[in-house]
Amino acid sequence: MKFGGMEIIIIIAVVLILFGGALIPKLFKKGKESAQTLKDEMKKAEDEFKKEQEEKNEAEKEQEEEEEDNKEEQEESEEKAEKDVPKENKKKNKKKK
Repeated sequence: MKFGGMEIIIIIAVVLILFGGALIPKLFKKGKESAQTLKDEMKKAEDEFKKEQEEKNEAEKEQEEEEEDNKEEQEESEEKAEKDVPKENKKKNKKKK
């Protein structure tokens, strides 16, 4: 719905008739305060969202690092086990002789 110049003039005239000239500045002041409050609350919500995203990213990064550390430990234990196997085989071969 598009408003032309004539529609806006009619709306302003109706507002003046209903509220009178003295109440108009008060209405604009309340409107401005409401707009400012809305803007502040939107900023707070955006900041909270960003903070939650950062915390989520940090948790994911820590989990990835922990998984990487576990993988490295597992690889080290497998390498150690592989080194221990030939030693055990040598001991068994010596016992057989």
